[in-house]
Amino acid sequence: MVRTSDHALILLSVQTGLRLSELTGLRQQDLHLGAGAHVRVIGKGRKKRCTPLSKNTRAVLAAWLKELPSFPHQPLFPSARGGHLSAHGVHYLLAKHVATATGTRPSLKHKRVSPHVLRHYLPRRIMSRNFCLCPVLRRKSPVGRDIVRPPIGLPPGGTCSNIDFADLATVA
Repeated sequence: MVRTSDHALILLSVQTGLRLSELTGLRQQDLHLGAGAHVRVIGKGRKKRCTPLSKNTRAVLAAWLKELPSFPHQPLFPSARGGHLSAHGVHYLLAKHVATATGTRPSLKHKRVSPHVLRHYLPRRIMSRNFCLCPVLRRKSPVGRDIVRPPIGLPPGGTCSNIDFADLATVA
């Protein structure tokens, strides 16, 4: 059985593409589950980002928050001692769940699965399907800032009808 915290951590990592340091540094106050659910992070180079959450991710995170004592400045994913989960701790949890999943998915035994691989999983899947990202790229965060910057090469006017995202996926 997968713990709610582990499920929330892995799902958030895959869906948002957060860096490992961003994921382990999250506090409860960085998560907003109301209308326009999103997570705010301060990432590499002290850049602020606001990443939207899917309904499924929001539901899993809401279930996880019900298990946590409500202290906004506390870590979203605390260690056993109550501090921030370490990078080693995330690697350990992920390795544990990959080993368990290998029982039903033997091909996982020969694959490298790391937090960094999870970071790039969803964008590659989307881009490999020639999926148009324009509606997502034009979305605004609740505070009015762009959530995602358009990919390099997006033509003026913001349409991607003539961009082959499968080619972008091989470059990324």
